[in-house]
Amino acid sequence: MSAGVWSACGPDVDPDASPDDGATTTIARVFAPDGSTRLWLSSPDDDQVVAVDPATLAVRSSVGVCAQPYAVATTVAGPLVVTAELDTCVSIVDPRTEVAVARLEVPCGGTRGAVAIDDALVAVTCPNDGRVVVVDVVAAAVRSVWGAPGRPVSVAVASGDVVVVDAGAGQVLAAPIAGLLRRRGTPAAPSPVDWQLRPLTAGGGRAASQADAIAIVDGRPAVAYQAVDADTDRDRPPELGGYGRVVDDAPRIEPMLGGACEGAYARYDGRERVFAGPSALAFDGDHLWAVNTYTGNVAVLQCEVGRSLPLYASFRVGDGARGIALSDDGGTAWVDVGFDHAVSRLELGAAGVFEVMPAATVARAVSPTRLSPSGEAGRRLFFDATNPQLTPAGVVACATCHPGAGDDGLVWFLHTESVPRKLRRTPPAWQHGDAALLHWDGAYDSAATLFTDTVRALMGGQALGIDATAVTAFLAETPPPPPRPASAVDAAAVARGAALFTREDVACASCHIDGDGADPELHAVVPETDDDDASIGPARTPSLAGVRARPPYLHDGRARSLEEVLTTHNRGDTHGRTSQLHQRDVDDLVEYMETL
Repeated sequence: MSAGVWSACGPDVDPDASPDDGATTTIARVFAPDGSTRLWLSSPDDDQVVAVDPATLAVRSSVGVCAQPYAVATTVAGPLVVTAELDTCVSIVDPRTEVAVARLEVPCGGTRGAVAIDDALVAVTCPNDGRVVVVDVVAAAVRSVWGAPGRPVSVAVASGDVVVVDAGAGQVLAAPIAGLLRRRGTPAAPSPVDWQLRPLTAGGGRAASQADAIAIVDGRPAVAYQAVDADTDRDRPPELGGYGRVVDDAPRIEPMLGGACEGAYARYDGRERVFAGPSALAFDGDHLWAVNTYTGNVAVLQCEVGRSLPLYASFRVGDGARGIALSDDGGTAWVDVGFDHAVSRLELGAAGVFEVMPAATVARAVSPTRLSPSGEAGRRLFFDATNPQLTPAGVVACATCHPGAGDDGLVWFLHTESVPRKLRRTPPAWQHGDAALLHWDGAYDSAATLFTDTVRALMGGQALGIDATAVTAFLAETPPPPPRPASAVDAAAVARGAALFTREDVACASCHIDGDGADPELHAVVPETDDDDASIGPARTPSLAGVRARPPYLHDGRARSLEEVLTTHNRGDTHGRTSQLHQRDVDDLVEYMETL
C-alpha cells in the first residue's frame, strides 16, 4: 500500500468535508446537548446497548437491539448505529431519548465493525459476507453495499480514507471516501471496489491472525493482531511443536502492532509484559492503549516502530476485556470488560508503574444471559491465557485459533510428541459442541476429551482441575453465523442450486443432511496430494452452516473457493458428482451454499 493511502486524502476528496478520524469500538463516549456525557456500550449477552455514567459507572438506561450487538458508532447527526453478530439487522438508537429508532435490515448474516464516514452515514462491516454496508441514520436506510475481500471486521476513517481490516488474510484495505460514496451497489450485487491492500505480515508460513483492533494515530491507522507461525519450519523438533512454548524469547504466537506503530509489545517472562489477544486500540495523542482479551489487561505503549515497543504502563481489568474509550485529555480510559459485564475506569499515572488496578470497576446486572452458567464458565476458560494449567507461558488461549469459537482461516503444521505430523485447516469450534465425530479424521467423539488433549498436546498445559464439560457447554451453546438473508441473494439461482444439491445424481445431500448438516460417518472424498503432511484417509463430514465465511476449504485448505471444492479438487467425483454439471449449475450450487 502506498503511503498516500495511509496518510492523505485522495485527489478528489475535499479535506474540509471529511469526517473526523475514527474507528470501530464497542464503547463510545457520547456528548449530550447539555454538555454531559454518557458511555454507550454493547451488551451482547442480553442483546442490549447500555448507557453508563462515566463518573459513577452506574447504568442509566438499557435499550434492546439486534442479536449479539458488537460495535457502537456515533454520528454528527445524533443517532448511534449498533452492529449485531448474530442477526441480519443493525440498530439505530437515539442517545437523547435513549430509545431504539429503527432495526434496519442489512444484506448480511452478521455485522461487526462500524464507523461514521459522513455526518449521517455509517460504514458497517459484514465479515461473513465480504461486504461493507453504508447506512443512512437519518433516513434509516441502506445507502450502498461495497464488496470487500476476505473477512472485513474493523473499519476506520483516516485522513479521508475508509480503512477496513480483513481478518481472514491479515491485511488492511483502504480507499478514498469520496470515490466510495459514488458507488451504489445493491444488496444482491455489491459494488466492486479497487481497494489498495497492505498485508500485515510478509507471509511465508507466518500470518496475521485476528487482525481486528484498529486506531488512528496522527491520521494513519495502527492495527493490532496475533502474529502466528503457522507453517514455517517442518523440521521443528516434536517437543517444540506446540503453540504454548517460548523458545529463545520467540513464541510461535504473539501480539503485534502494524501500521503507524509497528512491532511486538509482549514478553513471556512471567512479569508485566504478558499480553495476548489484542481486541481494541485507542490513541490519546501520546500513547497507544491496547486492550487484550485473553490476558484481561491493558497495555499503554509508546507509539514507535521497532522490535519491542516501550511499555508506559499496564492495567489488570478482568475477563473478556474488549473495548476502550478515552477522555479528551487522554488521562482516563474506560474499558468494556465483557465477560464480567462491567466497566473499568483507568487513571494514567507516572511511567513505569505496571499492573495497576483500575481506579473503579462497576458490574451491571445481566439476566437472562445468552449462555447458561456452565456455558459462561466455559467461555472464560476458552478465552483464558492466564491459567497456567491451560498455558504456562500465557501465550495462547483456545480462542487464539478459534476466535469467537469460530476459526482463524489458517492451515497449521502440527507435530508434537503426541500429535503425528499433519497439515490441518482450523475448523470452527462451535461445531464441536454436539457433533458425533470431531477433528477432520473423526478421532474424537467427545468435545471434553478433545479440549483436554489439545491443552496438553498443543498449548503446554496439564488441564488439572479444569472443567472441560463447561467448555463443551459453551461450544454447544454457540451458534454458527446467521445465514445470508434472502434480500442479498439471487433467489432464482439459489432455488436452482438447492434443487441440484438434493438431486440424487449430484449426491451432495447424501452426506450433508438437511443442507447444512453432517452425517455421522467418515468418507474417503479428498484426493491425494504431493504433500505427505496433507494426506488424510476417510474424513468426517463438516457442517456447511456459514460455509461462505470459511475459505480456504478442505482439511488442508487446498481449495481457495467453494467452486474449487466442487471442481478443481473433486477428482473422481468423490466430493459430490459435479463433473457432468455445466458451469452455470456449479455457480448455482455455490450461490445456494452461500445462503447456509
